[in-house]
Amino acid sequence: MKKLILILLLPYLLIAATEKDSISNIEYKSDEIIVIDDDFNAVQKNMNTVLNSVDDLLKYNNSIDLITRANFASEAIVRGYDQNRLSVTIDGMRMFSACIDKMDPITSYIEVENLKASEVSADKSDMSHGISVGGSLNFITNKPTINNDFRIVLDNQISSASEYYNSKGRVDYSSGNFATLISYSVKNAGNFTAGNSTLIGNSSFSKENVKLNTLYNSSTNITHGLEYIYDHSADVGYPALIMDTRSTEMNMLSYQLGMKNINDVILSWDTRVYYNSISHLMDDYDRSDEEIMNRSVMPGMYMPMDGTTETMGFLTKNKLLVGDDILKFTLEVFRMNAFSDMKMEMLETGREMYLINLGDIETYSGGIYTGYFTQLNESLLLKLNGRIDYITRKVNSEFARATAESYWGDNYSNNNLQLNTSANLQLEISESQNANITLSRVERAPTHLESFGFYIYNIADNSIYIGNPELNKEKSYSVNLGYDYHAENFNLKLNLYNDYIVDYIAGLNDDGVEVVETFAQSFKLFQNIGNANITGMEASIDYNINSSFGLLGKLKYQYSQSLTYNEALPFTPPLSGIINLSYNSEDYTGVMSAEFASRQNNISKNINIEDSTPGYVILNWRNNYKINETVTVRFGIENILDKYYYTHFSINNLPNLGRNIYLGLVVGL
Repeated sequence: MKKLILILLLPYLLIAATEKDSISNIEYKSDEIIVIDDDFNAVQKNMNTVLNSVDDLLKYNNSIDLITRANFASEAIVRGYDQNRLSVTIDGMRMFSACIDKMDPITSYIEVENLKASEVSADKSDMSHGISVGGSLNFITNKPTINNDFRIVLDNQISSASEYYNSKGRVDYSSGNFATLISYSVKNAGNFTAGNSTLIGNSSFSKENVKLNTLYNSSTNITHGLEYIYDHSADVGYPALIMDTRSTEMNMLSYQLGMKNINDVILSWDTRVYYNSISHLMDDYDRSDEEIMNRSVMPGMYMPMDGTTETMGFLTKNKLLVGDDILKFTLEVFRMNAFSDMKMEMLETGREMYLINLGDIETYSGGIYTGYFTQLNESLLLKLNGRIDYITRKVNSEFARATAESYWGDNYSNNNLQLNTSANLQLEISESQNANITLSRVERAPTHLESFGFYIYNIADNSIYIGNPELNKEKSYSVNLGYDYHAENFNLKLNLYNDYIVDYIAGLNDDGVEVVETFAQSFKLFQNIGNANITGMEASIDYNINSSFGLLGKLKYQYSQSLTYNEALPFTPPLSGIINLSYNSEDYTGVMSAEFASRQNNISKNINIEDSTPGYVILNWRNNYKINETVTVRFGIENILDKYYYTHFSINNLPNLGRNIYLGLVVGL
């Protein structure tokens, strides 16, 4: 205990030593992927100025696709790996969805006006934000800067496809050693119209988000930051699911102490303590009696469900100069509690039943990461990563234990030690060419839902899932090859990768459960189903034709296979891509883009029940026009040809927006 207290207090004890000493920052090449504020990628940067949402921005990362369940809160997946197989963080902080039906992925709590950048480590070459078999995804939010300035930006937009209105704004204030940033967003949308003027009922929503940051410099190299985010959504319709969100509320609070140039060895030391909580309530009260009485799962009853998660953590990161090399060190500790329950209210008799789906599952996790960067010679840079995480879970609810006794006996806890390593070698072939290779071995402990979830319904395969506390860890063995060619006006990137996954976790039919006529779902128990393999490619070009015109192209393809069932894994991306032609002048930016995907016949039939999805091509026209230094107009048409389409990641083949005409006015004071 004394040692732990010393570790927690050490950054603060070093403040006195850093008040006077300062050395210059040392730049060091990193392989971290910044997808939104990438100064090198000029055409991409022009594109970012005309996009309207976090979803739009994420689409332009070649490793990311989006699972859609509504006109709201898409779930980011990386190379086909969903949130269960990713380490998803906000400013490095852990957060866990409260809804067992995945209505509130972590991306739903980020707004475009809050987002500075996103870091994707699809090749597992960065483990500082945690790691899983699918890599990591970290959202970096905007922070205030000390520049003795005061600025207000107000942004209002309307869109036709869902009678959508979004009012958002940002206030920056700085004076002396103090700075603050406040941003807000208010959204309201009605039922949306898909392609061919097809109205999708029960798809409206409302949402508010507020973010507050303060920054104080107590010296030239010590900063104190306070961050608070509040997010609330209400009456969110999910036409692809059997339930709708009544309300979701998220609170997130953190304090950060940052120190730079402490001495000749310690270049930086950042420490953060944080807390976040999410409360999610969903029900089917707005569904018709006919739908309730005739649906395939639990007909004749309402099923209001409540879910909560609460996470608190400590995170400290160091960057050290060891001779000519860089050593990064991260210590992370967090605690998470998850609870979810449901009522079953009979329409005809009024009788009620009660069930706990997540029985106050308590998770403790501690992790240590070390990254070592060394320049082997003028052309070779080597990065070595190692991370150890220890995770322990238990079910605290006695009611949940008693309910699930026939499945788990007295096994209501589990422990997992994760050992993760990767090596990244970067080769400078010439001034304009670079190549790299990353080898990794990564483990993933089963999630709290896979371990102790109880009666979790999945509409995709009409099955009810039950957790398994005796699951083995998933393990992946990966290789990623990268090539980068860059000239003054042209950039080409290519990635080839292969992941071999051992002890893949999925639900298998539990033949021990007798299915009655009024309860016609399959019951599945999470199990290790054998091994799997994923192979894919990602390519992109960025060509500045001249000072005004630019061309951007992205293409990707993936092939996956369960070696047990000889079929694809769920959510395998088809051949897809984006082509943009942009025009940029001092006052105007315009982008004409085409998004396309081929038909996907490589589908899962046993692990999940997927159907083949048709290909599509949609055209978009997006513009920014700067009237003067104060006023900018944003306007455009998305899905110009009003194409009716859905992606391979649309749950129950929920269609995407049809023709959408939008107009926005940005005022900066």
